[in-house]
Amino acid sequence: MLRVPSLLERVGPYGVYYLLQLGLSLLGVAVPALWLIAKWIRWFMRDKRKETAEHNYSNYRDKLYVPLVLSGAGIGAALFIFKLALASDPWFLNMWVVAPFTSMFFALFCIALLQLARKNGRTALTAASLVLLLAIIGGSTWLRHINGAGAAEWIVFHWLLSVSFILCSAAANPLKMKSNG
Repeated sequence: MLRVPSLLERVGPYGVYYLLQLGLSLLGVAVPALWLIAKWIRWFMRDKRKETAEHNYSNYRDKLYVPLVLSGAGIGAALFIFKLALASDPWFLNMWVVAPFTSMFFALFCIALLQLARKNGRTALTAASLVLLLAIIGGSTWLRHINGAGAAEWIVFHWLLSVSFILCSAAANPLKMKSNG
């Protein structure tokens, strides 16, 4: 910022650098969100006549199981409330720019994962893995909140989070090994 002094200027109560950071964060959320919405609309509106009886997944698409949607939305809401509870200032602008989006995308991940698990007959295992994921998120966030967050804790948290997402995905849809022969 010292090389570009105009980034230190203030626009109202906020600095230019801060506003750019928030704006680019919103752009970073909006572009993938619009892409996902377009893909979902294309998937939902596709011609059902092309589907064969052997690969007919329309019963899963048409019956997006309401308890799974409610569970995913509940998990996303719980994550958002947890983030608000740990915020030093719940009215801080960053809290309302980042937390709702991460909570919403986490809820969508949970809904998609539970729907896939239902299709594969692995709902209980996937639900248990999501509980473990929430425990990792909540526990490590709580520890960082109590003890302070250094770089090492932040890196360990993201490694645990990444591994947990992989394990949840594997619980819902295991790899199928091809047999030779």
